[in-house]
Amino acid sequence: MADQTDSTEQDGTGNEKNIETQSNVLLEKTTETFQWWNRLSTINAEDPIWLSFLKIGFRIIGILFLIAISPLVLLGIFFAFIAAG
Repeated sequence: MADQTDSTEQDGTGNEKNIETQSNVLLEKTTETFQWWNRLSTINAEDPIWLSFLKIGFRIIGILFLIAISPLVLLGIFFAFIAAG
């Protein structure tokens, strides 16, 4: 890891922020959350029928949630490009 270069930038106060580390932390948290959700809603052969229906419901809720937030995510990306430019 000694030869790995990190992207850093200065904020207004002169403190260095490690951009690479921040994006890795966000990526890891997102991955953990997705894996948790996937394990929660995976239908197993030994699950009772009512639990299978509940897990299907969890999948549907997850899909509806992602559809609901997608315009907000696109709007956030749009404003991020405006702010960066």
